[in-house]
Amino acid sequence: MLEYLKIVDEKLKQTTEDDASILVYYEPTEEELGSISNTYSIDNYDIRSCLDNDEIPRIEVNKDYYLLILKRPKSVSPSESTIFKINTVGIFIVKNKMIFLMRENLHILDNRSLGVNTLTDVLLRFIYSTISHFIGHLKIINMITESFEKNLTDNIDNKTSIYMYNLKKSLVYYIAGINENAIFLDKLKNIAKKLDFSDDNIDLITDIIIENEQAKKLSIIFSSIIDVMINAKEVVTNNKLNKTMKNLTLITAVFVPLSFIAGVFGMSEWTVFTGGESNMVISYTAFLIISVIVAVVMYFVFNWKDGYKW
Repeated sequence: MLEYLKIVDEKLKQTTEDDASILVYYEPTEEELGSISNTYSIDNYDIRSCLDNDEIPRIEVNKDYYLLILKRPKSVSPSESTIFKINTVGIFIVKNKMIFLMRENLHILDNRSLGVNTLTDVLLRFIYSTISHFIGHLKIINMITESFEKNLTDNIDNKTSIYMYNLKKSLVYYIAGINENAIFLDKLKNIAKKLDFSDDNIDLITDIIIENEQAKKLSIIFSSIIDVMINAKEVVTNNKLNKTMKNLTLITAVFVPLSFIAGVFGMSEWTVFTGGESNMVISYTAFLIISVIVAVVMYFVFNWKDGYKW
């Protein structure tokens, strides 16, 4: 897909191909990729790099164009199996035009595009919105984490456990992407004069670097919180398992001697020993009394030894 944009009254407006100063390609076809290469004399490797999610953010200064690659969070709809991922976005500055190349529509035409007068403004607003997007997703991850934290002592099923591990994996992606963007921003600031950035533009880059640093700190903090929660969840699960095993052990310890007594009293020899069938009432009454005494003694022995409570 291809969108043609231009700056009108400090806003981005859709326009025609001949009048466009900004071209936005998302989910580009092979034909569109070939057209970019042929029309603007851009190396095919650089074009492919913009669509490679494993590509490292960087800035390249070529003879005919500038290439900027950065990381941006992928749009998601939170669900139980969601992993927050990041996409690679490529930006070419060539022949007084700016070309955005990405795997999905990242909505260049949004409220953050207000107040733009030049292509440089558009570039910096997009980078700023990218960092804001990271922070927004981190806040969502924190909200999800807090909801898990409230129910941490309750039974946590496998789906919840998988979701927690997915959030941890997402933060690994985010921390890597934010760190890579930090290197990108530092280089952008270093070559700002070469790109004819104004002093205001350079100040905005400084603000963006600060925002990116904040996103980095938040991602590390939230990652640590999830680590603690995963460990706490494992501790709670182990404690519940230990308590269950202890209950089973107590039941076994109580019934083993009772089984022994029942086996002894059930022998025919015991009936003869107690005087035959005429004394069965006395025998079974003694059996019941002894069983109760043994059960009570075993119960209090466990209470006395370990301070055990049901």
